[in-house]
Formats: sequence, C-alpha cells, structure tokens
Amino acid sequence: MTPRRLGPKDADLWCAIRAEALRLSPEHFAPRDAGPPPEARVDFAARLRDGAVWGVIEGGAILAIAARGSDAANPRRVWLQSLYTKADARGQGHARNLIAAIEAEARHFGAREVWLEVGLTNVPARGLYLACGYAPLREGSETALMRKKL
Repeated sequence: MTPRRLGPKDADLWCAIRAEALRLSPEHFAPRDAGPPPEARVDFAARLRDGAVWGVIEGGAILAIAARGSDAANPRRVWLQSLYTKADARGQGHARNLIAAIEAEARHFGAREVWLEVGLTNVPARGLYLACGYAPLREGSETALMRKKL
C-alpha cells in the first residue's frame, strides 16, 4: 500500500490512530506532563488541510501515520514527526514507505535535511531510523536527536 497525504475528510481516521498512539505509547508521542491531547475534532480537520500528515489506509482502516513538520528557523530543514504503525500492521514496510514519502516531498520543496527526535527507550524506532540513513546528533536524558541529509 502506498502512503498518501491525509485531508480533512480523513480527520476521524487520524484522530483514532493518534489517540491509539497516545494511549498505547504515551512516552513516545507526548511529553510526560502533556496530559490528554487538547485538540477538538474540528482542529484535526483544519490541521490536515495543508497536507503535512501522511497515512497508509487499507479497506477504510488506517494502518500507519507520519507527519512532516516545518522549521521556521531553517526552511531547508523539515521534521519527521509522529510516526506510528498499528501493532498488527508492523513489519510490512509501512513506516519505511511513510519516511520515504516525507523525504521525497521534502526534496521537492527544496529541503536539504530531515530531522527527528526519538525516545531513547524506543529501540525499534531508533533501529528503523538508523537503517533508513538517519544519524544521531546528540542524546538528552530521554530523547535522541537524529538527522538525515537529503
């Protein structure tokens, strides 16, 4: 399945998988003190209008998501954010395909590098990012900053 940009009509799907990610892996998707996501459903639809969220959808079910964040301080840099694959859809290449889609779009917009932040305890994600060509820049007490030059 090929990833595609999510739009406002996909807000319910995005809301559901985001809620699952926050419920099952809160340490990987929100700071410890963040509490529940404050966004109302209408805000989700608005956030999807700019096409910065990608998903893999099969048979009306969303299997994986990732977001592309911009960097106001450096327009040549984008951020890979909120990558999540449902447990029963892992190991099928969805995360790699989402990463590749965001990298291709970043190149198209003139970005020269993609950055991400990943929890130190998220060993599978760190391994995936290393395998996809991301290099560690520095580690904090809970997260690692990684970068891939395009």
